[in-house]
Amino acid sequence: MDNLELYIKQSSVVLIFLTRSYFLSTNCCRECSRALDLQKPMIVLHDIAGHSLAEIEAECTEPAMKTAIFDDPAAIVPVRFPAYEFGLCALPSCCQC
Repeated sequence: MDNLELYIKQSSVVLIFLTRSYFLSTNCCRECSRALDLQKPMIVLHDIAGHSLAEIEAECTEPAMKTAIFDDPAAIVPVRFPAYEFGLCALPSCCQC
């Protein structure tokens, strides 16, 4: 177990930022997989200024991840930030939910 898995284990909640290529990233998939394995609550944010949920879902090839993330679209929090501000604004927006 390296730091990524350790950080997920120590987290109370895991934020998932659904953007284009999220599921094509090895580290993002590791993050999501570990959160699911540990049954961590997840807050899923979707950058609506980017690709549609259908496009992002099509990139997800892991059935357990697909079920956990996309089975309840109402649980996905839509956010809209310019790409350069996404990381700066997403957390404060999430805290307001």
